[in-house]
Amino acid sequence: MDPQIRALFLSGNFIELKRSSFQAFTMLGKLDLSSNSISNLPKGCFEGLQNVYELDLRKNRLERLEKNAFDGLTTLTKLYLDGNPLKEIKSGAFAGLNKIKSLNLSSMNIQVLGKSTFIGLKGLKEL
Repeated sequence: MDPQIRALFLSGNFIELKRSSFQAFTMLGKLDLSSNSISNLPKGCFEGLQNVYELDLRKNRLERLEKNAFDGLTTLTKLYLDGNPLKEIKSGAFAGLNKIKSLNLSSMNIQVLGKSTFIGLKGLKEL
């Protein structure tokens, strides 16, 4: 695949994320990983994606978001997590997402929110 690709739609597969899974796609702006049965976000799985502004993780199997879950996604403005059986969001899960404007957490099973879950999301307009 061309590393200059700007949008990658991988919805409806059985993708398992690993460290540096998308490192070669440095120009990527939009990444759709919805409906993939993803159950965790390994540390470093978004390494090299410094230009991604939209990430779709809808309808996966995420149950917990750890601290720095989206590390490296410094230009992210839209994050879709709706439809996951998410029970716990740790403090600092969204750390570093300073440009985030839209965060969708609907249709989940959230039971525990860390004390400082949303600290630092100064640009957030839609939750």
